[in-house]
Amino acid sequence: MRKVDRKKHGFTLAELAVVLAVIAIATTMVVSFTALVGNRRAEAQARLDALNDIKVAEALIEAWLTDSDNTLTFENGVAKEITYAEGILTVGERQHTLDRVKSISFAKQETDDIIYFCTVEYTLPGDKIEYYTFCVNAQKVGGGN
Repeated sequence: MRKVDRKKHGFTLAELAVVLAVIAIATTMVVSFTALVGNRRAEAQARLDALNDIKVAEALIEAWLTDSDNTLTFENGVAKEITYAEGILTVGERQHTLDRVKSISFAKQETDDIIYFCTVEYTLPGDKIEYYTFCVNAQKVGGGN
């Protein structure tokens, strides 16, 4: 009798199923990771945009204080010369649109100098709210304010 030499020429159905399952799991992991990185990137970009708006506001406020002898007039705890409404910051005669800023508030502390604290509330994707506070040190003019 002659022996027939049979060589294996393909994969079994079980082997193909295992390979497809591994590929599907790997694809799911890559897609999930990409979505996670995309969300973090969007949040980081939004935070950067908000901080840019805040730096513009800070520069406008410091310029106003320099031009107006370092004084702000407060009425019921609100600075009259600086207003923020509906996305527009008005500092004296200057206006600037701030896209991500939700509100701006001021506090004043008097010691040997005047320190104005400005707290900015801004929004991030997913309706997250964060706060940023900066202070401006102004010197008293004429020995008192």
